[in-house]
Amino acid sequence: MKNINCESIEGSQLGRGILEPYVSPEAAAEFLGISRVRVIRMARACILPAHPVGTGKRRQWRFRFSELDRYMQGGITGVHPPVRQ
Repeated sequence: MKNINCESIEGSQLGRGILEPYVSPEAAAEFLGISRVRVIRMARACILPAHPVGTGKRRQWRFRFSELDRYMQGGITGVHPPVRQ
């Protein structure tokens, strides 16, 4: 298995210095409206902002809603062409 070398994303904070909690792939999938498997695949491919927990083949992934939202907002005006024209 290849080494994952995703760019580090700084921690998010909500309001008065309270740290935003990490959420499971299931919660991230519900938030994005896609399947849990797709969320994990996108995390492994460094497409979604994600935080790996552990090492090895059975690594777990955690997400922050604010980072996922920022990722989605970037897609609105991003450089990627529309899928259908």
